[in-house]
Amino acid sequence: MAVALGVMVFQQLSRLATRPTITELQAKFSDNLNFPAITICNLNQFYKDRVPNKTIIRDLIIALSELDDIIAIRTMDDDMAGDDVREFAIDAAHRLDELIRTCYWRSQEVNCSSVFNTTITAFGVCYTFNGDKFNVRSCRNAGPTGALRVILNIEQEQYSLSKTFQAGIKVLLHEPSEMTFPGIDGLWVGPGLSASIAIRRSSKTLLPPPYKAFGNSVCLDTMSPSFKTPLVRFHDYNYTKLACIQECLTDIIVESCGCRIFFDPGNDTICSAEETIHCYLKAKANLTMTDFENCRCPEPCHQVLYTPTFSHADFASDFLAYSLVKENFLNSTDYLRKTAISDETL
Repeated sequence: MAVALGVMVFQQLSRLATRPTITELQAKFSDNLNFPAITICNLNQFYKDRVPNKTIIRDLIIALSELDDIIAIRTMDDDMAGDDVREFAIDAAHRLDELIRTCYWRSQEVNCSSVFNTTITAFGVCYTFNGDKFNVRSCRNAGPTGALRVILNIEQEQYSLSKTFQAGIKVLLHEPSEMTFPGIDGLWVGPGLSASIAIRRSSKTLLPPPYKAFGNSVCLDTMSPSFKTPLVRFHDYNYTKLACIQECLTDIIVESCGCRIFFDPGNDTICSAEETIHCYLKAKANLTMTDFENCRCPEPCHQVLYTPTFSHADFASDFLAYSLVKENFLNSTDYLRKTAISDETL
C-alpha cells in the first residue's frame, strides 16, 4: 500500500508539474458591440494619368508587378531618390474621393472623408473605416440598418501595371488598434458586384507563461500591465504575430540592402528606384523558410478574430443599368460592370 501510495503521489505531482488547464467557453449576449476596422484597397496601386512618363518609373512599376518575369526591364543611367519615389507612389494612388463615392453608417449617409482615414500599407495606399483606437464605433443592430455600406468606383480605365493581375478591391477586417497587411490577408471583391459581408466576432484569452499555449510554446501576455511591445516599425499598433513576422523579414532585407522600400515603416533610408529594383526586391524574393523560422514571434495570449461570411450579386439588373444610361447617369452599362462595387458590411 505504501508503494502504491508513493507511485500515485509521484504521478499526480508529475501531472501537476505540467500545469494542466481546463478550457472554459463563455457565450455573452450584448446589445452593443464594437465594430471592426475595415480597410479597403484598390487592387491597382498607380493611377495611370498620374504616372510620369519616365523610364525609371516604368521599370520600377514593372519590377513591383506580377509581370516582372514577362516584361523586360530596361537598363538606364537615370535614377530617382527614395523620398521622391515615395512622393510619387502616394500621389499616384487612387484618392479617397475617387475610390469611395458614397458612404452610409447605421442607415445615415455620411461624408466618406470624415469616416475613412488614409493608411499606408506594404500593398500601397488604402483607406480605413473605424481605424481610431481611441474612438471605436459600435453597433446595436445586425443587418443593413446597423452596418457600413459604401459604393465604390475602382476606375478601371485608369489601371496600369500593378502588383496583381486582378481588378477590384481588397477588404480587410481587423481591430482598430492593429496594423493590416493586404498582400497577405483580406477578401477579394470584383467590379460589377453588390457584395455583402456578415461578420462574426470572437475572442480568446490564453493562460500566460509559464503555461503552455501552443504545444510546447508559450504565448505573449500583451494584456499584462508591464508589457512593452517588442515591435519597432509598428510600435504605434498593437502587437500581432503577423506584424512581428513582417517587421523581422523587413529587418533582414534592410540589413542586406541598407535601405527600406518606400512604403515600409521605420527610420531607415528609403531605397532609390534603382536600389528598389536591383537590391530590395531581389532580397525579398530570396527570403527562405529558414528566415521565417528564425523570426521569434510568439502568438499573443489575447486575440480577437473576425470571421466573414461573403455573398454577392450583380451590382444592378440590366433594366436598372439601361435606365441609368437613359437618364445620363452613366455613360454605358459596360462602365457600371467594370468599375462599380457596392460593399455592405454587417
